[in-house]
Amino acid sequence: LKSLFASSVKPAEIILYQGEMHFNFKSVHDANPSIKHLWTTNWNNPFFLRFMIPFLSNSYYFFNIDDDLILGRNTLQTMKDVMDQKNAIPAAYGRFIQSLFFDPPSFRQLMIAPSKRKTQSVDFLVVSYGLKLEYVKVFWRYRGMMVRNGEDIHLSMTNHLECNRDSVVPIKTENSSIENLGDDGVASFNKPGHMENRAILIRTWITMGYQPLKPQSLPLPVISKEMRQFYLSRLRYWIVC
Repeated sequence: LKSLFASSVKPAEIILYQGEMHFNFKSVHDANPSIKHLWTTNWNNPFFLRFMIPFLSNSYYFFNIDDDLILGRNTLQTMKDVMDQKNAIPAAYGRFIQSLFFDPPSFRQLMIAPSKRKTQSVDFLVVSYGLKLEYVKVFWRYRGMMVRNGEDIHLSMTNHLECNRDSVVPIKTENSSIENLGDDGVASFNKPGHMENRAILIRTWITMGYQPLKPQSLPLPVISKEMRQFYLSRLRYWIVC
């Protein structure tokens, strides 16, 4: 919160979103009465619900920041520049898909951190995101396949398939470095079945038409048009007038 208050981009509103009940943030809220504390009671769906919050606001830009990160003074500005100049989705970190089958420990996808040399396109984003309202609307064009897993993959894949919108890790600029405090004891990847399910999710998005950025080493399936439409018809929300 201190890093947000010190940011060169001043948030008009800060919402402390609590998706589960591992910690009690009441004291944090009491010490910062200007922020709002949203503690969801739907503990079966803590991750996807983060992407409903923008619909509660009148803002156009949103930053979904993980509580394990301390931002640099210009981190949010760097993310906003990516959205304005490239109409791409920025995040603290990204991943390249390098495996389609769960085979521990090699399944973990290649981690991409900010570089001083260039902005990097990735297959999907993780941890913390910069969002325009339209990115969130595209997110909800599709049903979540697993309510407790894959919302990060969902964000990148929906925007790519619907809008050909890139997912990027911004270039590291002056005062935009992020301090990562590390994973806590309740990190999602430590939960049983988490990685196996992510392998299923990635294969499903590829079945629906996503082409990985580095496909050379991947055993990509040959998907018929009929099979692709079958998956799409069950995951897209259809608007009936």
